Amino acid sequence: MKESLSSIISLLFVATLVSGTGWGQADVTIIPPKVAFVENPVQPDEAKRSGLGGRVNIRLLIAKDGRVKRIEEPTGPDNVCPGVQRPDVVALRIAAKKAAENARFSPAIKNGKPFETYISLGLDFPKLVPDASTEGETTDDKDLTDEPGSTMGVRQKGEVEDRIITGGKLKKLRSPSDSKAALDADVRGTVVVRILIDEAGKVFSVEPVSGLPLLQPAAIVAACKVEFTPRLRDGRPVSFRRTLEYVFAR
Repeated sequence: MKESLSSIISLLFVATLVSGTGWGQADVTIIPPKVAFVENPVQPDEAKRSGLGGRVNIRLLIAKDGRVKRIEEPTGPDNVCPGVQRPDVVALRIAAKKAAENARFSPAIKNGKPFETYISLGLDFPKLVPDASTEGETTDDKDLTDEPGSTMGVRQKGEVEDRIITGGKLKKLRSPSDSKAALDADVRGTVVVRILIDEAGKVFSVEPVSGLPLLQPAAIVAACKVEFTPRLRDGRPVSFRRTLEYVFAR
């Protein structure tokens, strides 16, 4: 397997059987797949120009002979929302997918016999600038949007001095849906996320700040669907950040 400081491969074995019996069977010995070869992904030109980098994650189905049988759509890089279609984001996902297509693994083994199973593969791309998640100037109002259950409130803070700033108002706010794991565990609590909104008013990325891990995925999914009116600084569209707080209560 090729390695470099700019491309670190991480492998997470997902406990999902495609065929055979479940994990609860007695006297079952499981050996997860291991990486035999993964080539370094090539940094696409679009990402070189913008400086965007980070980890792109891909879920793969590994066949009995160690080949990649199925590739699901990549996510990332890092905290970028799945629906984002900016050219540099799309290019990074395509580059990661190409690297995964040619990967080879030793198959998963159960009681001495190979079987098909899913894994998650993470491919890292270098970040060429400290923060290339947005192409325009970023404002940070530190506004807080609260959503306790179905109740929505927005607290607005002061504007930046000596600048004319308009727009950036909340347009659509989605309530999160509890995950099955959170429902089964009867987990309640508050999740705070930091979001980056692009020049069109769409959420570009979501970063968890606090909250129980079981509740964070639902908050992230909901936050990626939030919409704002475009933010204008001196008449020019800019990206900006907000903090969202989701309260999970029954």
